[in-house]
Formats: sequence, C-alpha cells, structure tokens
Amino acid sequence: MGVFWHAAAFKKQDKVEIQEVLRELAAGRNEFEIELEACTVVECEAGNVIELNDFCLAYDGLAKALSEKLEGPVLVCDIHDDDYWDYFLYKEGRELDRFMTVPDCFEEIPAEEWACWRGNAALLAQEFGCPEEAVSDYLRFWRDDEENGWDAWEVVDFLEAAGFKLPEADEDEAFDLECLSELGQEVYEQWETPNEAKPEEGGRCFLKKTSHAKIPVILMEDVKVDPEVTVWVRVCEAGEMKEFAGSTLTSEQIVRFMDETLNGRYSYFAADFIFQGEGIYVKRVKKKVYRPYHSTLVLHQDFGNMACFFFAGDSLRCYELIGDFDAYYGECRLLPVGKLVLERTFVFHERSGIDRALKMLFSDLEHANQWLSESSLWSGQNVFPGGVNNYNRWRQQMGLLED
Repeated sequence: MGVFWHAAAFKKQDKVEIQEVLRELAAGRNEFEIELEACTVVECEAGNVIELNDFCLAYDGLAKALSEKLEGPVLVCDIHDDDYWDYFLYKEGRELDRFMTVPDCFEEIPAEEWACWRGNAALLAQEFGCPEEAVSDYLRFWRDDEENGWDAWEVVDFLEAAGFKLPEADEDEAFDLECLSELGQEVYEQWETPNEAKPEEGGRCFLKKTSHAKIPVILMEDVKVDPEVTVWVRVCEAGEMKEFAGSTLTSEQIVRFMDETLNGRYSYFAADFIFQGEGIYVKRVKKKVYRPYHSTLVLHQDFGNMACFFFAGDSLRCYELIGDFDAYYGECRLLPVGKLVLERTFVFHERSGIDRALKMLFSDLEHANQWLSESSLWSGQNVFPGGVNNYNRWRQQMGLLED
C-alpha cells in the first residue's frame, strides 16, 4: 500500500479560526473522518496549511465544507496511494477549479471530461497571488510513456510554487508543528520512533492452542481493549445508532458493548482501531512518513443469529469468523443477521465460538492480520485493489460501516 497524504491550504484565514472549524467538522458524524490528533498546522508565507490525517476523506466535499465556513479560497490537495495527486479549489462553497494527474485512474472517462481536470494556473495565480508560470508546470496529465516515471510528492513542490512552502526537517526528525491537540502531539512524537517491536508470541501461541479447542471464555473477564488505540465505538439499539469516541471509554465499557451485543441488546457493534504502520523516508519533505492504518471489528446480531468480522487495515482484507464448517460441504444457504443476509458458513447460533475468537483477536490486536491469516477459525476474504477507498466503499456497501 502506498502513501496517502492530504493537506488544505488557506490564503486569508486565521490559524485559530481554521482549527475551530476543523474541530467542528470532526465532531458529530465526522463524515470526512478527520482525526484531530493526527493533524498539524503550518504557517507559510502565503497563509496556512493543515496537514490532515492520512486516511481522511479530504476531497471536494471537505474543500466545499471548509470554504462555506471560512473566508477566502480553500485548496485541498491529496496524494492517493502514490497513484496520483489532485487538488480541489473552492470559495464560498463554490468550486472554482480542480486538477488530477490521472483522471482515468479508476475507470475510463469520456473525452470531454478530461477538460474538467486540467486545472487553471491563471486562476490559482489570481486567488493566491503567485506567479502563473510557477504553478503551470505542475498542471499536466501523467502519461504511461514517461521515461522517468511519476512522483506524487511533486504536490509538495506545487504547493511551494503557490506560496505554501512546508518547513524542512532533518531525516530523523519530525516537523516542529503545532498539533491540534495535546494528545495529537504525543501520538505524533510516538510515531516518529520506528516501530521495530515484533509481535508478541502470546498471540501466536494462543492461536495454536485454541484453533479447535472448546476453552470456556468469559468475555468481561478474559478480554481487554486499549482505549488509546480505539478511535470510535458504534452500537445500534432499536434502530438508533450511537457513537462514542474511544478516548471517552474504558476497556471494561468497550468489552461490555461487545458482550451486550452478543447477549441481544444491540443489533450492531463496531469498533475502529488505529495503529502505526510502515515508515518510509520521503526526500521531498525530508522526513520519515509513517502510514497509520485502521482495523475494524464488527459484530452483527439478530433473528437469533450472530456474525463477526474483522477488517485488517494493514492488508485490506476482511476476515470472516467461521461459524459452521459443515456448511462448506452442504448447500449454499443464506441466513439473516441484522440487516445482512450471509452465507450459513459465517453465521453463529450461540456465542461461545465468537467469545473465544475475540479473546484470540485482542491478545495481539495490532498484529491481528498475521495471526488471522494462519487461523483455521477465520476465513480471509476480499483483497481490495485500488487501495483504501475501495476497501471502505465495500465495507459501507456491506453495511459494516453504517452511518
């Protein structure tokens, strides 16, 4: 998986005002998946730049929302999985311009639509007071026959040409930027230390010992969840979805939500976790960039049936907990579980198997992908070509990331 990087550039807006608006957008439903603790603000000669968290939905929707609340132009830039970079320019809620290096990255588009993605150097010069010639060189479509290949990090040079020069740093040092929260600064500094720790053997040993064993598990006693890596928890009760920030919950409260879902109170439980991924040194920004990844646990319960899924964000795979091995050899039968209709293979009629699997999962959650890929209890499915966007789109279509 390549790098995902997002930034929003502001010409006239005050830094404090920008931070307040970003906090407002991150509250409630948080439709753009903004993580304040992972965002940083940079003061540049031409204005301010907010570096956003890697996997936020920083596209035209965010540019529009920011421009509706802030005076002046808003330029949202994006690197998508190293495949391309783009920008969206908005002002007063209206789109002024857009650009993308590979407009047909995901599917072919009509010839007339290419013009919509060409960008407008003259307009950028007008809005940001930069030389038109300085930005025009970057507004070109990438071609397959380019000898030297492509470099999505040229977006940093593009921002510098527009007047937004990001500060330089030594190879092993982080930017000295003001984070949007004290917690964010702690997380950012923690991530600057390469994570060389190997997975604990406890997870692998537990996996080997319990693959087929019927060991009794009491969820409230045997499972611990770290709230510090828990982004949010969602439960659905009587058709009403409720969301809680992970930082506001204790381990016991998170486990109780799971326990009460399997007991029948909630029809849906989901918890999103964030972990530090691989780090790479990026020459253009002169620092090591770490790739945080999300993993999501989902429980469904209804009609006397239960199902458990785990989305391993470091591999973009969905692991489905196997409830009925015999179903592999019988007819393909579908059963209702909440809003889903699932193959009988992944449906449970009593919870003990799920409890044992959850104990295994949380014994080493950060490295769950490695353990689950070797497990006979979980079926690894659905590799998602095209990166995290297709991954999240699939989760939403399956009802596993409900709004």
